[in-house]
Amino acid sequence: MTDKLICVAKVAKRLDCSRRYVYTLIHNGKLAALRIGEKYGLRVPESSLLNFMKTRRINAADYDS
Repeated sequence: MTDKLICVAKVAKRLDCSRRYVYTLIHNGKLAALRIGEKYGLRVPESSLLNFMKTRRINAADYDS
């Protein structure tokens, strides 16, 4: 099965953040991405997004408010 590729705007929507933040995550190596075109067109494999979300998950008991 192939990994679904998600555009940066849809990743931002799923994470409820800005596209700029998604680009920062990609630039800092925290989120894997593929460049589809010469200059534009970054896509994030769905498995990369799910892995990122899994590593960022916290337990309610561990949350300091």
